[in-house]
Amino acid sequence: MEEGSASEEGAKIAREIEESLKVKKKTIGPTAPPRDLSFMVFLETIEVYLDESMDLGWVIDIALASALQSKLEAARSFIEAEDPTKAKLALGEFMDLIENAEASKLTSEGRGLLFYNARYLKEALPDTYIPPVRSLSLAPEEHKKKAVNLLNGLTASQNGTCHKTVTSHNVTETATSS
Repeated sequence: MEEGSASEEGAKIAREIEESLKVKKKTIGPTAPPRDLSFMVFLETIEVYLDESMDLGWVIDIALASALQSKLEAARSFIEAEDPTKAKLALGEFMDLIENAEASKLTSEGRGLLFYNARYLKEALPDTYIPPVRSLSLAPEEHKKKAVNLLNGLTASQNGTCHKTVTSHNVTETATSS
């Protein structure tokens, strides 16, 4: 037996043992909050966290997982309906389920991940729906053109005795005889 072959064989065995001892696990770590928060996208993130928590064994109880998913679905429907008040209530119920879950049903990792992300979304939602503001232009020339176009199409009476005419600077009324 050569000295080099024994050490090569030993090295090979050592590598095999080392490879067999490696464990590959998945986990979820903290990230910075989004700069431009989209309520729906963040809710989807929480839904993914719930699924991942189940895969990792952090949410142990199937009934709890189902109840949590139901609350997220309710929050989704309220956000889609632009009713943030009810969405906040659904997220509050989601958080209550987490807070009241026994340790045998939900680990501390799952509890923290789901609770704090739900709280972040709940606090970010407005108390009531605020519709987007429509932008209006107050440029004088644009409004003048719109007024002229509008008045060009109007007649003041049904019998046609009065007609509005428009000049470039003012609107005048002229009487016409039938």
